[in-house]
Amino acid sequence: DIPISYATQQSNEPITSVVNEFAQRINDNALFTASVDPTENPNEIIVKSASNAAIDLEIVSQSTRLLMINSSSNGATWVALDGTNGYPNYTGYLSLNTLAEGQYRYTISAVNVANCDNGAEPSSVQGIITVENENILEIREGPIVDDYLCNGQSGTLFIDVFDGNTGPLSFFYNSTPVTYEVVGTNQYIINIDNPVETATLEIYNAANCGLSREINIGNGTPLFEFNSVNFLQSGTFLAREDITFIDNSENEYDSFEFVFGDGTQTDVLERNTPEPITHEYAISGTYYVTLRIYNDLGCSEELTKLIKIGKGYSILVPNVFSPNGDIWNNTFRPIFNGLSEIILRVYDAQGGLLYEEAGAEGSDPDKLGLSLRGWEGNKNLPSSPYFIYTITAKTIDDEPVFRDGTFILLQ
Repeated sequence: DIPISYATQQSNEPITSVVNEFAQRINDNALFTASVDPTENPNEIIVKSASNAAIDLEIVSQSTRLLMINSSSNGATWVALDGTNGYPNYTGYLSLNTLAEGQYRYTISAVNVANCDNGAEPSSVQGIITVENENILEIREGPIVDDYLCNGQSGTLFIDVFDGNTGPLSFFYNSTPVTYEVVGTNQYIINIDNPVETATLEIYNAANCGLSREINIGNGTPLFEFNSVNFLQSGTFLAREDITFIDNSENEYDSFEFVFGDGTQTDVLERNTPEPITHEYAISGTYYVTLRIYNDLGCSEELTKLIKIGKGYSILVPNVFSPNGDIWNNTFRPIFNGLSEIILRVYDAQGGLLYEEAGAEGSDPDKLGLSLRGWEGNKNLPSSPYFIYTITAKTIDDEPVFRDGTFILLQ
């Protein structure tokens, strides 16, 4: 047997110092070579015999068992510190598992030893072990899917995942790895080539800790109805009366909103909102009401219905306009609703035709559907105390409508 021993030279000697000093002590023996690879594992000593003979290794510690990670020699033997073979019984922990995240202090000290063999008083070693939580993935925003994915086509989803520096992350959709792009700190755009209605998005960090989120691009079926007191009595809706809108949508969806067609809409409301949803229209006309429902990813489905208020149309005509180049009142035109056709004509006080325009889609770029550009007021107009307009139109129900009147021009 060739005993080789090393005693620490100072209190709380760093482990790297102990490893290097012990390796040097072994290497000083002509029968062995010992080395430490600081890049691979600075706490590991590699021991080889000079003659390439097999090494029968016996390791003994005064405080605990040492771990031999790997050996190219014949099997090493261990001396258990269990009270047998003349060695003391070690009653501490060989390993600690399932520790909570945090910092732990350890102390190693001799038990029932008044003096060491060299006469020195036994010392103790203290240290701190930091246990990190590698399973700290948290979705902070998203997933948010694009319109293509909502429609069942290849698309992308956005997600913000806090990883606590445990990355890089990997993503799996429907159990298949998917590509992604980093677009910000902890922010990713994930590419989905083969979407299915319901799948699972799995996210893993470098420690193979992960979390998952269901990706459901399916949606419900939008259905709704509306009524009012007057409608239940006479079958017509009146301007300025409360009209109740009822969401009757079916299947899976999370929230909904009503767009009333007069420039107003509700907030996005949770499904099964108990409060009744009421709305009143200020003037007669024909309006298109849309119910839009959303699933938890923001994918939407919608249904639009027509509602006729009063006589089903309205025409509001100004009695003055001022084409002076500012942003207000620069053209003369009526505001209308519920018409399928409209022709505007402008005459001077003597009946001479000055302007004629047929309504068309896109005439007013700020208005959807049928619209008019309006009369800008010709330059160098002959003096006229007033002007005459006529409006010839048809309603959506193909009923004829005619309006006429006068207005003045302010320069």
